[in-house]
Parts: sequence; C-alpha cells; structure tokens
Amino acid sequence: MMTVALQDLEAVFSRWRVWTLLAWQDVYLRYKRSLIGPFWISISQSITILAAAFLYSQIFNLPFKEFLGYITAGVLVWNFIAFLLGEASTYIVEAEGLVKSLPIPIPVLAARIALRNLIVLMHNIVVFGAILIFFGTTFTWTALLAVLAIPVLTVMGFLAAIALGPVCALYRDLALIIQNGLAFMFFLTPIIWKADQLPERAIFVLGNPFYHLVELVRSPLIDGTPASGLNWAVAAGCLCLLAALAWVSLVSSRGKLYFWI
Repeated sequence: MMTVALQDLEAVFSRWRVWTLLAWQDVYLRYKRSLIGPFWISISQSITILAAAFLYSQIFNLPFKEFLGYITAGVLVWNFIAFLLGEASTYIVEAEGLVKSLPIPIPVLAARIALRNLIVLMHNIVVFGAILIFFGTTFTWTALLAVLAIPVLTVMGFLAAIALGPVCALYRDLALIIQNGLAFMFFLTPIIWKADQLPERAIFVLGNPFYHLVELVRSPLIDGTPASGLNWAVAAGCLCLLAALAWVSLVSSRGKLYFWI
C-alpha cells in the first residue's frame, strides 16, 4: 500500500499536464464570459480593504497609508491560505465524477487545487500592488524576500489538500468545521489589528501559526525586514506536520475513496 501511495505522489510529476490543464480550466469556467475574469475577486477584496483600512486607521489612530499596507498584505496572504484550506476540504466531493470515472490519484487533484489558487493569487498581487503604489507605499529590496514564502505556502496547501480531502469526504461535517474555524481564526490573527496592540495577550500571536505564515510575506513586503527565524521555524514545523498527515491520509484512503463519495 505504501508503494502504491508513492506512485500516487509520483503521478504529480508524470501527469503535470493533467492538473495544470484542470486548474486553468477551473479558472476559465468560473469566469467564462466575464470581461476581467479573476480580477473581479481582486476588485471586491480591494474595496473591502480600502474601507477597512480607512475605518480601523481612525479607530486605532494610525496613519492611513501605513495601515493600508499592513491590512493589504495581511488580507492577501490570509485569503490565499483560507481559500486553500477551504477548497482542500471540499475538492474530493466536488470531483466525484472524475474520481469515479477515471483512475486519477488524489495528489493530482490536490495539485489542481493548489495551482488554481496560485493563479488567483497572482491576479490579486497585481491589483493589490497597484493600490499600494497608488497610495504612496514604497518598497525596499527586502520585499523580494516575500516571494520565497509563496512556494512554501503553495506546497502547504497541496499537502493540506491531500491530508484533508479524503477525511472530509468521509466525514462531511468536517468541511463545515474547518470553514467556521477559519472565520474564527481570522479575528484571532493580526490581520485587521496589529500584534503590538495586545502585548499582554502574546499567546494570540506567538502561539498562532497563521500569524507566522502571514508574516513570511508581510514583514519583508511592508516592514522592510526579513521574516524572523521564529516565523520560518513555525512554517517549517507546519510543513512537516502537514507532510506527515498527508502521508497517513493518502495511505489510509487508498482504495477506499470510491466508496466514501
């Protein structure tokens, strides 16, 4: 069974055309006949960000331009993570037709989820970057370090999809729990508020893995400083944990997925 699971993982490389075409098709079909396609997501999020930055900069008595960059980077990364985890819990059920009609390995479907969210992220980066530049945000060469975090987060989403997809197909309530849990964690993560505003509740920050993942991008992009060693250590720990869970899920669900959906 472990050998077969390894073959499923290898299929990600041998069948890269399959998940690449499926991911692009997903994006195309979702915005078919739309003039600007995925940019509608970017525009709607941009409106929300501008409104939130204006409101909370007044509430927290912070400069608008500074707080706009903070919220924009935070929302950019958070949405990428949240969409990856949200779709990771539902993609097996949504791909029921493919699973039952074709011998398509789970990792191939997981790669499809990771890539299509990466495509949307690229659209968001263009629009969000234009907003920051328009409002006078300046970037340093350190901002290029934020690019290193994107492949890490994408691989995490890929592993999370392998780990969560089969389990959520068996226990359908788990997907709803994950979606509600993400909504809860959004308010506990420094996205629309700053970590240094609640120093006495540092556990909300230092013990929150989402904070560290967001900081991988936000710190070099907005603050002009590289992400801390602690941020990268937590990211590495999450990566290892997701890899272990993905392997267990892949081996355990091999040959059973057809009956679970």
